Amino acid sequence: MSPSFHAQPRFVVKSAIPARQVSEHARLGEAIDDLLFELDLRKGEMTISGLVLVSARRLLADTYRLVSREPHARALPRLAPGPEIAAATLRAALRDTQTALSAFQRDHSEPDSGREDFWLVRESDTRTY
Repeated sequence: MSPSFHAQPRFVVKSAIPARQVSEHARLGEAIDDLLFELDLRKGEMTISGLVLVSARRLLADTYRLVSREPHARALPRLAPGPEIAAATLRAALRDTQTALSAFQRDHSEPDSGREDFWLVRESDTRTY
């Protein structure tokens, strides 16, 4: 018998995470929003360099470290090495990173979690960081 084209739907398995990852998610989300705001203030600039680029590289690396075990982690952009990068490329990379953080939150939260913020946090790790 040949395999059916109407395969059973895959259900998303949501898993609990340590509380420190919840805190890291919040920190990264705020930092990316701040960096995107900074880039919006520099709309006339075609390239980004210096401290803004260093901050962006660090945020992308930290985000990858947080979501590295997620299925969508491989799709996160990598910035080309060098002293400067096109502003449009950096904006796109940061928006993709925001999407990865949203997917991470979706995969580890549930409205019925019993927590005000809906995160699924491991029982043995419920302290606040």
